[in-house]
Amino acid sequence: MGATRAQRLIKSMKPRVETRTPIGDELFLPNHSGAAVKTELRVVNPSEIPWISYGPLDIIQPNTDIALRVYSNISDATTRDVMKIHNDNASATGARCLQIQQGADKLALFINQEGNAQSIYIDSAATGSSAIQVDDPATTTGTIFNCNNADALTTGKILNLKSDSTDNSVRELVTIHNDNTAATSTKVLELIQDSTDNALFIDQNGDSIALLIDSEATTQPVFKIDTPKNTTGHIMNLAQCNTLTAGRVISIYCNGPNGSTRWLQYIFNDHTGASGAECLRLRQDAAATAFFIDNNNDGNSIKIDQDCNDAGDIYSISITNDNAGAGNPGGIDLSTFAADEPLLKTPADAITTAGTVSHQIPVDIGGTTYYLVAYTHGT
Repeated sequence: MGATRAQRLIKSMKPRVETRTPIGDELFLPNHSGAAVKTELRVVNPSEIPWISYGPLDIIQPNTDIALRVYSNISDATTRDVMKIHNDNASATGARCLQIQQGADKLALFINQEGNAQSIYIDSAATGSSAIQVDDPATTTGTIFNCNNADALTTGKILNLKSDSTDNSVRELVTIHNDNTAATSTKVLELIQDSTDNALFIDQNGDSIALLIDSEATTQPVFKIDTPKNTTGHIMNLAQCNTLTAGRVISIYCNGPNGSTRWLQYIFNDHTGASGAECLRLRQDAAATAFFIDNNNDGNSIKIDQDCNDAGDIYSISITNDNAGAGNPGGIDLSTFAADEPLLKTPADAITTAGTVSHQIPVDIGGTTYYLVAYTHGT
């Protein structure tokens, strides 16, 4: 026979023993979802009674022991999370899943990865926000990002940035921006190579410029190599340009209207002791012109200003022509001049008393060699 109404009323008035789940020494959590099984914390909803009466859960570290430890030693290899913090409401835009606040001069987060996998892996669905952001660091003499002592590398890299996007909008994969004009001693990028390999290597696989410099400098060089230590090596070396057809090894172009005196190209050997140094040498192994000047205005095509101090005779131009063929080796070809046009302009050196005929000068006129009579020095 079932209990009477009075018996049920008396039973409901008896105090109930609260079911608690132990999570540490003298530390329990109320468990209203059922009895505690072993020391397992049951699923609870802190937004409902009785949790809302307890407020936030504070774990206070009484000594140097670990305040909170989540431990797993399960050998099961299925994909799972040992610990998960999930904000499941998209409207909770002010909710952070985890905040770590460190008040001491010590690491705020330490990850000890003992397996052969990523230490940090981020699966970001953000489109207009950064996957990682360091916001307003107060660092002065320290380094914002520091990857130190990567000495175990063999074929690996310290940093690998890759994009395979098909979008053709204008963008930069990496931007380093010094945005303050007062930071005049700040280099945007510094590369230090202590080994004998390249300090910078550019592998340009598309049909575009490999290195483009947009400079707003007015009094400083756009490109400068400062105090190189080369002895037998070349400062600049453009080698194996063997695929050229109509292109050039070097193209220098200027269309500035300024009429000030200047040189578009300047080669200066400034030491008088470098007596074996030639400022410019052109070598042509093909049957074509080695040096061509196309002057379309009224200035001199070639102008030589030689200031020498030698006891012997010094000539501004020295021509050596070793023709191994059947034709005569020539010095200067002036055959394109029209008749009666002067070929040379010389000082007016009047002769009072002519010297004696001593030598002859061969001259090719119209394909025929003629000889000019040469006199010894007269008065």
